[in-house]
Amino acid sequence: MGTGLARVIGDSRYFFADDTQAGATGVWYVQGQRLLDGGVTLLDPGSWQGGNYLAEGQWGLFSPILWAVSLGSTVTDDLVLLAIAAKVPFLAVMAAGVFLLARSFGSSPAWAAVAGFTVTTAGQTTYVDATSWITGLQGAALLPWVWWGLRRHLVHGKGPGAYFVSAGLMITLGYLAPVLMLVLLFAALLGESILRREPRTRAVRILLLGLYSGLLSLLVFLPALLSAQVTSREGGIVNRMLLTTDLGDLAVGSLATALPTISWFNGVLAPSPVAYLGWFLPLLVVLLLRYWRTVPPSVAVLTVGALFLLLAPSDLGPLRFPLRMQPYVVLGLGLLFAVLATRAAVDRSWSVVERRRVRLLLGLAVGLAVSAVPANADWVLVGAALQAIVQELVMRAWSADRPAGSRLRVPAVAMALGVGLSAITMVQAPVSPMPDHGLPGSIDAYPEVAAAGQHGIVTVGDFHALKDSGGFDEAVFANAWYLTGWDSLSVYTVLRFPALADQFCAGFRGETCAAAYDALVAPGDGGRPPLADDLLVNTIVVVRDGATTRPVPPTGWSLEVGDATWIVRRDAPTQRAGSVLRTTGAEVSVVRRSDSEIVLRVDDVDASGGQVVLSRLDWPGYRVTGPARLTDPDRGFLLTLDVAPGSTGREIVVRFRPPGWPLEIGSGLAAVVLALGWTAAAAIGRRRVRAEASVVATTRPEADVAP
Repeated sequence: MGTGLARVIGDSRYFFADDTQAGATGVWYVQGQRLLDGGVTLLDPGSWQGGNYLAEGQWGLFSPILWAVSLGSTVTDDLVLLAIAAKVPFLAVMAAGVFLLARSFGSSPAWAAVAGFTVTTAGQTTYVDATSWITGLQGAALLPWVWWGLRRHLVHGKGPGAYFVSAGLMITLGYLAPVLMLVLLFAALLGESILRREPRTRAVRILLLGLYSGLLSLLVFLPALLSAQVTSREGGIVNRMLLTTDLGDLAVGSLATALPTISWFNGVLAPSPVAYLGWFLPLLVVLLLRYWRTVPPSVAVLTVGALFLLLAPSDLGPLRFPLRMQPYVVLGLGLLFAVLATRAAVDRSWSVVERRRVRLLLGLAVGLAVSAVPANADWVLVGAALQAIVQELVMRAWSADRPAGSRLRVPAVAMALGVGLSAITMVQAPVSPMPDHGLPGSIDAYPEVAAAGQHGIVTVGDFHALKDSGGFDEAVFANAWYLTGWDSLSVYTVLRFPALADQFCAGFRGETCAAAYDALVAPGDGGRPPLADDLLVNTIVVVRDGATTRPVPPTGWSLEVGDATWIVRRDAPTQRAGSVLRTTGAEVSVVRRSDSEIVLRVDDVDASGGQVVLSRLDWPGYRVTGPARLTDPDRGFLLTLDVAPGSTGREIVVRFRPPGWPLEIGSGLAAVVLALGWTAAAAIGRRRVRAEASVVATTRPEADVAP
């Protein structure tokens, strides 16, 4: 935690980078406000393709962790400070979890502490998850606790409460990677139980524990799966070489200062040592050659599985950026090192040949690192020299001639090495490699943005130009729009709704091509109004990015000229999204409406029936009761109703619930019941055992005493 906080010395916004700025802080703000209002929102019509929050997943609607962070946004105006408070403690959570897990596998406290600290300093965790992808950091930090909770119950006979709590916190984050690792872990535990021919009751217990996680996963992830018919993610199985790791990167993974040949977002090589796995790798390779028969099967399966995903193509279905899987590889390697180092310290049989192998592996890593990025040779040699000294001390301590008292001193020196390497990298790479978009760090700054002031905002052009021109006082982008308090179509989403997005080339952060302006204001086909009218757009922000030209406002709109943008506003603002857009052959009035429901009264309808078009996306999950039914969406994306003839005076209720909602809610409740019931039963059982033991102790006859 201390080394994490030290990062803000070199870069005060180190933990406020990229997706934390563009995605997370807006989520925290909206969630915090809605929690104060008494609940969470499943759907926001005004955010259009970004408004299906449960399908988005990482909004964490059911996550107590994200609730706490979101409420934090209601008590501080400082988003940078909030990001630090939301992230740095999870580095300590990760270290503590790895420590406990290593101890449960038989590691000494000293080497478990070394592993716990070292895991937190790995490249992906330090430079990507901690700076940008907060749910990645939180998920990786909680997985060791989930695993420890499993072992605490299955191996050590303790209650299952620790597992239920930690697994619940991890799964409800909505981040898929740690859940995949948990599935792999359960498969390993079950396979191990079967191969060892353990009692069936153990296998049943493993299955029931897995059932709990499966039930929660249905609640969190099933809405996205059932909405896939209208959404798309970048994917397929292709390799764009973006954030991919190869064998060469693994070979230099033992060097904290080595720059890998990983392709970064802007097309250059990674500017920071993101491939770093742990300084102990040369030692671990030799330890595995000696003790491979004693490696815990579950650790081996999880490590190999995570390694396979780390080396996967850049797009493996919905899984993108294989570097995301690095923390789980590091977790497995750290556990193996702690356990095997403990055994080596006891055996004291480190040979001359083994020492030579370690030196050779370190030398090979140095050679490859210098060859890959020659300009970084100085940093590689500095870090490797410090590492070599400590490795020699460790190997000497593991030899028969080790000095007295080194059993504790050597892990302490190893820990100091980790701190020293972290300090070196803070000088080598003091700023986050993830982009700082330059968005304001104060919540109060956002309502003052010039383009704010009306619902229905859309951005045209490349938002990156706003940073270059200092234009964030005129407009923002992605989820930063939430901080203004006004609806925007240009919010962040991992789910593109192609039927809508393709009509004005909208990207997942709300960016568009230059042609989007004309697509928005041009007359619609077949007598339809312009797309901007059907989307209830009141403000079009055209970013001056070199590709866009000065827009010509259509009739009923006005142009405001800024230094970084052209802002085209509707003279008479339209209603907010979510209500009736237009009707054909029917007249209806709105009785009441909310984000997830609208009730209409049919005032008149033609003898052949009528049609009502709503300013809502046609998400799977809408249900209609009353004299109407859902029909093909207008324009391919607008929710549309066919109204039955002869229904004048009757009410129509249109309600949204995520697809599969009864199953999802039922599975969530079943998970809670299973956890509470099992925990209570285990506690009662332990209390009964203690009571019986106490009775036996008090009724045992006293020993005869000689006269």
